[in-house]
Amino acid sequence: MKRALEYIEKLADGTDPITDEPITAGGVYDNVRLCRCFYYVADVLKRVIANGGEVGKRQKAGYIFDKTEMQQVAVSEKPLALTRFIEHIHNQIGVEKAKIPRKIVADWLMEKGYLIERQIGGGAKKIASAQGNAIGMSNEEVQGPHGSYIAVYYNADAQELILNRLEEIFGGSEA
Repeated sequence: MKRALEYIEKLADGTDPITDEPITAGGVYDNVRLCRCFYYVADVLKRVIANGGEVGKRQKAGYIFDKTEMQQVAVSEKPLALTRFIEHIHNQIGVEKAKIPRKIVADWLMEKGYLIERQIGGGAKKIASAQGNAIGMSNEEVQGPHGSYIAVYYNADAQELILNRLEEIFGGSEA
């Protein structure tokens, strides 16, 4: 499937997948509908690969986990909110493949007991649990443009835990 994806992406970009030469002007490759079709098929193949090769099974997210890339990510020594931490990862690996969805990571943290939901100020808010505090998550009151709120920050240890568990979060494997 990965080779098929590589070939389709090259065709979509106007490159002969066998010779790596640009496809010459004229003929069927100049058809914009065909080019769009190649991009569409490439996207479908990416989803099938991310879905463990299963067709029709619902994916967890559009992010395609790459263990090699994640091993190169350096955590921030400064505690970061989850959104900022994900931006920190994107800045190091790029986001051209797909963005890491914050909700999927937050849902996993909830499932594992690192975050809990509490009623605060008339609404449900996710905050770090005692288990989350133990791994380096902290709840801090922050002043925003619409008043104060509780923000969850992740220190270097908590960031490292998330990085080490991204394969489980997105790959569906149990570690």
